[in-house]
Parts: sequence; structure tokens; C-alpha cells
Amino acid sequence: YTTLFRSGMNFRDAWSSATHYSTRDVVTYSGSTYYAQADNTGEEPDTSATYWALLAQVGSTGPTGAAGAAGASASVTVGTVQTLAAGSSATVSNSGTAQNVVLNFGIPQGTAGSGGSGTGNSVESFLSINHIMTNAKPYLSLTSPNVSSGESATDPSALTWVPRSCSAVRLDVYSTQTSAGVATIHVGTIGAMGTNSLSCSFAANAHSCTTAGPMSITAGQFIDLYFTGATSSTTNVWTSFECDPQ
Repeated sequence: YTTLFRSGMNFRDAWSSATHYSTRDVVTYSGSTYYAQADNTGEEPDTSATYWALLAQVGSTGPTGAAGAAGASASVTVGTVQTLAAGSSATVSNSGTAQNVVLNFGIPQGTAGSGGSGTGNSVESFLSINHIMTNAKPYLSLTSPNVSSGESATDPSALTWVPRSCSAVRLDVYSTQTSAGVATIHVGTIGAMGTNSLSCSFAANAHSCTTAGPMSITAGQFIDLYFTGATSSTTNVWTSFECDPQ
């Protein structure tokens, strides 16, 4: 090695298989340092003792260091949420720290919708409901095809519960029964339904009738439609009922 240092060395950094090396060139390879003993290209320093001499061997791996202290827990919370003007860009900012984040949001409101063309808020059954009835079941539901023999708790299938107050403004009935009759709305509670003023009379053999309100129905009441003049023959009856929310 004394001879090597006296003759001078040329440090060439890390060894490369594509580089030509001349005698006295010094390279590093896999952590060790090698000295070129002869000109060469592509000769790996660790397997080509003819061309390379080991100057410094890579050291062994040192012992594992002690584990570091546990870091503090991080957190992410929502701070404020602000409504921005329509058309503006959404924003988000952190008013906390990098470790304890507090996010504040700015959300733009939507653009105003165009006005509707309607003039009212009617709840209307503009399509009719078909019922198949006889005089044994003269009570008809105004919201389903159900028919019933009565209005008591033992047979309430024709009753419709009204969750919000409304004003009954129109009743349409079309009957195919062979006799004339009267259709009358009943309003009340289960087992205590009363006859109401909103009714219409129809002629025999496929005739219709219409009547107009208003008639007030209180939230929590029940309603149905009662037929008088029905026969024992099976009859198709169509009903349509309109009630405006109050």
C-alpha cells in the first residue's frame, strides 16, 4: 500500500461498468474503496483482483439504536362553516396548528331558482280510484281501492287518516250501479264518523256527479265516502277527491 500512495491516486467516485479506468484510479463500490492496478473497463472491483486492489473494506452494520419517544397525537376538527355569495369559490383554512388542525369552510350558496308557474298548493287526486262494492260494503276509501262494511275499529280499512288540516274543495264520483244514489263524505274519528255536507247525487246506470266545497278537515281526523242506494250487485265506482292544505 505504501507504493500505491507514493505513486499517487486519481479518485473517480463510484465505479461504473461503462467507464474506462486507468492504473491508479480509485473508486468506491458497495461501500468499499478499490485501487486500479491495471487499465480496465467493466471489471467489477470486488471480483476482479487482477485489476483492482482493496483499499478500505466497508464496515459492518452497527447495533440498532434505542427507540425514540412516542410523538404527540394529532387531531382534526371542524371550526366554522360560513355561507358565501352565490357564484363564489369554496374556501377552506386551518386556524389551528399543523398537529391539531381546525378546518374552517366557506360554502357558496346556490343560485336562486326560477319562479314556478303554479298558482296554488293543492293536493289533488286528479286520477280516479276504482272500487268494487255492493250494498254490504258501502264505505269507500278516498285514497285506495279499499271498501268496508263499517267505520268501527273492527273494520277501519276504508278510513283515511288526515295528518294535516286541509279544505276539501271537490268530489267527483262515477258509478255503474243500476240504481240512483248519493255519495257523502264522512269525517270524524274511528268509531265516531259523522255525515258531512260535501255529497253528490248520481243517476242510475253509469252516471257521474260532482260537488264543490270548501269543507274544512282538521288534522288528525279520518275521512271516507259513504254510498246510499247501493244494490247487492257488484258495482264499479270511481272516485276523485281534492283537498287543499291549510
